Amino acid sequence: MKRRVEEHNLKEEIKDIVDRSIKSGISNDLCAVFRILREDRFSPRGKAMILNQGLFEKSVYDCNLCKACEQGIRNTNLCEAFRKAREVLVLKNKEIPENKEMIENLRKTGNVYGVVE
Repeated sequence: MKRRVEEHNLKEEIKDIVDRSIKSGISNDLCAVFRILREDRFSPRGKAMILNQGLFEKSVYDCNLCKACEQGIRNTNLCEAFRKAREVLVLKNKEIPENKEMIENLRKTGNVYGVVE
């Protein structure tokens, strides 16, 4: 029950952040991911729209959380929304395998690559 309440609260916070960010005018130009992939779904605005629909699995790991999209724009904290969406996925046991592998590597070897020095 506690997980469901926490998940619900996170989703509400995400929606508030995304709504404010969309209204503030998110900058796509500074996003490194968008500059390379050049598809709207990889732009900060596109990812925000996907988040706004509650489709967290489709966009949250396409952001590197660099905060470039927040530069010079008031009332936006889009990276925080992506971080919270990742939290929702963890609560729902929907982590991506690569993420689980990195965490396991950190625990075993102290680095994300699993390399013992």
